[in-house]
Amino acid sequence: MSAPEDKTGVQRILGMVNFLSPFIPNMSTLTGPLRLLLKKEVQFQWNHEQEGALQQVKKTLSAETVLKLYDSKSNVKIQCDASSTGLGACLLQEGRPVAYASRALTECETRYAQIEREMLAIVFAAERFSNYIYGR
Repeated sequence: MSAPEDKTGVQRILGMVNFLSPFIPNMSTLTGPLRLLLKKEVQFQWNHEQEGALQQVKKTLSAETVLKLYDSKSNVKIQCDASSTGLGACLLQEGRPVAYASRALTECETRYAQIEREMLAIVFAAERFSNYIYGR
């Protein structure tokens, strides 16, 4: 995966990475510098920050992340958190991760109070992992 030459190239990379995001913790944080290039008011300019983010994404994708297989008979636990830039959640069984979810906050959501962002993280996690928790 080489450095993209335009916004379309960045979109291709992010599309591929997004497909694998349920298996990778903090993906929205890792891809933040790349997503900045997609804003309309930003002119495409690849620099050290974006190159570092791309290398970190490559390293994370090639590392062994061991997820537990989901067991419908075991209890589940969801851990979630919100920062000033994004939301993250992890579905756990027996203390081991089953799936990850994360996303960046919209410009409007970044102006929420921290307690509101934490509640947004709970709603995000419940929606993202609804297939696992529905009916429990």
